[in-house]
Amino acid sequence: SRIEYDFKNIYIDSAEKVSPLILDADIVILALDEPMIDSSMWVHQACKDSKKKLISGGVWGDQLTYMWFDYGNPYTPCYQCMLEQSLEQSEVILQHTKQIKGKSFSDFNTTISFNGSILSGIMVCEIVKILTNYSAEIPPGTIFQLNTTTWATTTDILEQIPECSFCMNNEFEYFNHI
Repeated sequence: SRIEYDFKNIYIDSAEKVSPLILDADIVILALDEPMIDSSMWVHQACKDSKKKLISGGVWGDQLTYMWFDYGNPYTPCYQCMLEQSLEQSEVILQHTKQIKGKSFSDFNTTISFNGSILSGIMVCEIVKILTNYSAEIPPGTIFQLNTTTWATTTDILEQIPECSFCMNNEFEYFNHI
């Protein structure tokens, strides 16, 4: 089998610009940061509409985070399920989310080459596992985190929220009040 990738370096400022970009993809890698939260919602919406697999990762200081969503499987949690569970964990996370949602920070980037390389390696290994079934991947809806200072890892398994408006109606409703 062949694996091909298509890298695009373009400016995305609306949900309408995402769907045509992922039309032929088997797996979408989310590497869009801004506007904060909104851009992720646009990509997740397009992937859910077309039942795509979506890989996502991020770096915050020495903390790497990897997760993937299988929008072809209606029984796995979605991005809104993940955010709702995160926001319920603490008032600090909720207030931080309210402050950054919809904003861009062109002069701010916490990624250093070392951490970006480690995260890229994790993502590539997981993509190969998903595409080839060579070995068991980190299950969809699982948040895998690695601290590059201590090398400690954690995994959190997300739950699909039964009343999630995105899972049931394909609409992000929760974020309207953030």
